[in-house]
Amino acid sequence: MGYFRLLLFSLASVMASLAPFTVSQPSDPWLATAQFLLLYGISTLVLTFAVVEITVYGQRISLRNSVKSDVEFFKKQKKVWAEKLADFPNSDNIVTCIDGAKVVPQLFDSGSFGLTLLWSCAVMEQTIDAVAEGVISKEPSRREMFRHKNNFRKAYLEQMENLGFCPDLSKSRDDEKITLEDLYSVRNDFAHRNVLPTFQQTFGAMATLKSFIEEMPEILQGLK
Repeated sequence: MGYFRLLLFSLASVMASLAPFTVSQPSDPWLATAQFLLLYGISTLVLTFAVVEITVYGQRISLRNSVKSDVEFFKKQKKVWAEKLADFPNSDNIVTCIDGAKVVPQLFDSGSFGLTLLWSCAVMEQTIDAVAEGVISKEPSRREMFRHKNNFRKAYLEQMENLGFCPDLSKSRDDEKITLEDLYSVRNDFAHRNVLPTFQQTFGAMATLKSFIEEMPEILQGLK
C-alpha cells in the first residue's frame, strides 16, 4: 500500500497542478480569477501533501534499512532456523511461525504503527507457542517454563524470559531501545485502550522482533 499511495499522491499533485491552466475559465474576469485561485490553492495543498508523504515514507525506509530489517533478512533467517532447529521437536511448525515476520517491514513503511507492533508481538507469541508444544512433548519436566501448575499458559513475556530471551539494549540505538516489559505495556495499551504507539515504540518493537529472530535459534539449541 505504501508504494501505491506514493504513486497516487504524485499523480494527484501533478493533475492538480495542471488543472488551473487547463480547465476552461468563465468569461467574467472576476469569476475566472476566483476559479483560478481556488484550483491553484487545491493543487498547492495536494502537492504539499505529496511531498510530505514521499519525504516521511523515504525516511522510514531509510531508518529501517539502517538496521537491516527487511524482507530479505527474514527470508535468510528462516533458512538459519530450519538448519539449526532441524532436530528440534516441532521444528517445522516453529519455522513456519516466523514467516509472518516478513510483513512487518511493509507495515512499518506504510505508517501502520499499531499493526506493526501487534504483528511483531504476534509472530513472537506464535513461535513461543510452537516451541512450548515441542519442548513439553519431548520433556514434560520443562512444562513449568511455559505453563502454570493449573496448566494455564503463562504470559508470553514470562515464557520468553524463562527461555532466556532478553534483548541486549546496550548496543541498541536510542530510538530502538525498549524492554520486553515496556513493549507489552505498549501492546496492551493499543490492543485494549486504543492508545497508538509512538514512532520510537514501534521502531523498538520491530528491533525486538529482529533480535528475537536472530537470537532464538541459539537459545533453543541450548535446550536440546
